[in-house]
Amino acid sequence: MNMSEYKNDVIKYLNTYFPTVITNLITEYGYYLEGKTLLTLREHYNAVTSVDVLPDQRIVSSSKDGTLKIWNPHNYQKQCEITECSNKSGISYCTVLINGKIISSSHGFLIKIWKVQDDKCICENILSSIFSHRFVTVFPNGNIITANARYISLWNVSDNDNNYDYVLIPNKQNEPVNCMAYLQNGQVVTASFYRRKLRVWKLNEEKNDTIRLIGHSAGITCVISSLDGSMIVSGSFDKTLKIWNPNNIDKKSRSIKCDLTLIGHVDAVKCVKFLPDGRIISGSDDCTLKVWNPMTGECSNTFVGHNNSVSCVTIMSDGKIVSGSDDDTIKIWY
Repeated sequence: MNMSEYKNDVIKYLNTYFPTVITNLITEYGYYLEGKTLLTLREHYNAVTSVDVLPDQRIVSSSKDGTLKIWNPHNYQKQCEITECSNKSGISYCTVLINGKIISSSHGFLIKIWKVQDDKCICENILSSIFSHRFVTVFPNGNIITANARYISLWNVSDNDNNYDYVLIPNKQNEPVNCMAYLQNGQVVTASFYRRKLRVWKLNEEKNDTIRLIGHSAGITCVISSLDGSMIVSGSFDKTLKIWNPNNIDKKSRSIKCDLTLIGHVDAVKCVKFLPDGRIISGSDDCTLKVWNPMTGECSNTFVGHNNSVSCVTIMSDGKIVSGSDDDTIKIWY
């Protein structure tokens, strides 16, 4: 057994049998197994649901406490610079659009567009359609996708970026979509909490032609794709991540088999992201983040410090990792 395998086995054991004790010790003394925390941001008073980075490298976060917060990790006098109370029922998602504005969605299915101006967030627009929104994501071109069990709404961002027109597309997943990633040529990959399969299909095709990705043994929680669309990574309640090549289609069964399974988390995987160097980082209900080599499946780093589920992760331009957790905190790692 090499040193990396030994460390991973130790981490698994500690997370399984002594999760609270080890997390408290590590948090107290500031030492992290194969990774150090630079900063902990603590002003949310309920679970953090998403984190993203603004063009000026400030961090935006959303929470079940109903607020959006904007943080300046370099302003040690006042790290939380803006707090905007958006919805008392909680905010389930926020991300930064390509124009620098923020989109947020609430547990009440309300979608808002925000402009950051000086020391405040200004709500510029509220997106509404005839259907409720159970899921929101943003494509690389800036277009916004919302979804429910029956339809997917594609919101086109016009030159006048205060106008957001949408078209309705039948949901070929045939069940509520909880995660989606854009591939290429109008293709998307979608998944649901309620099923173990992902589906690849084209938004602009009327025929119900989908390709199944079969391999997970429990519901799927998150999915991403590489920039060139050549790799799909999914995370699941089955505690694994799986890597898929969308071009390796079995034409007879109209399915794609998993290329590689990443094993190491001891509880459900909740979020996943590509690092700038092509590696993958994942967050889990086991309170850890793990960094993986997608070619070999090896876990090269484990970050321990949160004392509840890691719900979201993003990357700053300098490579620092930002994670949000059900322990109400945001951590910045290096």
